[in-house]
Amino acid sequence: MAGLKAIRRRITSVSNTRQITRAMKLVSAAKLRRAQDSATNGRAYSGEIRDIIAALQGSLPADYEHALTRKAKEIRVRRSVVISGERGLCGPYNTNIVKAVTAGEVADKAKSEIVAVGARTVGVAHRLGWSLNAQYQRLPESVSLWPIEEIASGLIKDFVEGKCDEVVIYYTKFVSGLTQVVTREVLLPVPALVSNDSQPATPKCD
Repeated sequence: MAGLKAIRRRITSVSNTRQITRAMKLVSAAKLRRAQDSATNGRAYSGEIRDIIAALQGSLPADYEHALTRKAKEIRVRRSVVISGERGLCGPYNTNIVKAVTAGEVADKAKSEIVAVGARTVGVAHRLGWSLNAQYQRLPESVSLWPIEEIASGLIKDFVEGKCDEVVIYYTKFVSGLTQVVTREVLLPVPALVSNDSQPATPKCD
């Protein structure tokens, strides 16, 4: 009789665990759909902005110069905006960003100053001794609430004043739920834009 009760308790426990697991899967699926929609919508918006800038660039005379398009003869100081996650336990999402920055910026001859966006980047920067220009962590889940204007204004000001010769950004480009690509883009001086495609900084991670 005691064995039968134990079996019944075990059956009930497994059933409860199955229900909890199913609920967690539904929540995760809903979060993934929201993230995918956000990434897709943001890509369309940025693509339109790039097309507008490319059209404006095409209408300018060849000898046109502006403070934001002026290229330095030598890149002595590079400001690198590095965007990572706020949390860990997400596979190579954060580690691939670190590898890309280490290979492309820290090992470069130019002095690299990091603008760390995300708790994981901030932590790695302190641990590896990166030169931090600014750090932003404990960011809200919605990107629209991030201090983007503050970051952009500071970068533009420092570039115009000659405190840095180039501004680049490292971020993870969403391809699908299983594939993301670490991407490096030059922000300043404003590059000649001909398409919406960015060059991967490291091999894609699946």
